[in-house]
Amino acid sequence: MKLTNKLLGAALFSIVLGGQAVQVSAATYNNATNADSDAVVEFIENQGPGEIIDPLDPEVPVDPENPVNPNPGALRINYVSDFDFGQIEQSGSAKHSFAALDSVANAGTTDFREVPNFVSVQDDRGSNAGWRLTVSQSEQLTAVDADGTHVLDSAKITLKNAQNANTASPFQPTTISTDIEMTIDGDTKDVAIADEGKGMSTWSIGFGDSNAVATESIRLDVPGETKKVKGVQYKTQLNWNLASTPL
Repeated sequence: MKLTNKLLGAALFSIVLGGQAVQVSAATYNNATNADSDAVVEFIENQGPGEIIDPLDPEVPVDPENPVNPNPGALRINYVSDFDFGQIEQSGSAKHSFAALDSVANAGTTDFREVPNFVSVQDDRGSNAGWRLTVSQSEQLTAVDADGTHVLDSAKITLKNAQNANTASPFQPTTISTDIEMTIDGDTKDVAIADEGKGMSTWSIGFGDSNAVATESIRLDVPGETKKVKGVQYKTQLNWNLASTPL
């Protein structure tokens, strides 16, 4: 038996949107020449992998050579560079070293190239609440070998030239313009801040607006009087945190 137009107008049916069933009223037919129809949408949390963009070119999605964050989330850090300061000659004089550049390839390729060290963040919450990216260091560079634990006393890591490549966007976060000097007390340092109404989508905060600048943007200073053990690898961790603002 066929349903009349009047019954169709009153009936409810389900459509599937993004894996969710959404209840929608059928079209209402007011008369022979006039009808009302509904348009509906429902948002669900993005569970896919985050996109990472080149810290020098926001139009280019990239795949870092090092592992990316496998954890889903509407507000997330997709990737952060490790800092490799290489080898420094043992000396009784003060020494410094700069971290090597990072390595990425255009998404889906393996043709890796050097880029500034960077942090990639993504805000898919849809609340436009803003966010704050910070970094901290709780322990000094330390090495462990058969002779025990060796601490690189008074060594200091400094992050310089934080910048956002996508400066043309009115929604861009604000990067910290001053040098970010790490301390070993765990004190958090601001790296970038997106005020309310900004910071949506994907951003890469690079240290240096070119490879030439980036080669001297992540610096390690070691005083001359610091005890240095030859042939061991000193290591510490930096903790990066992306939080909804205001804090």
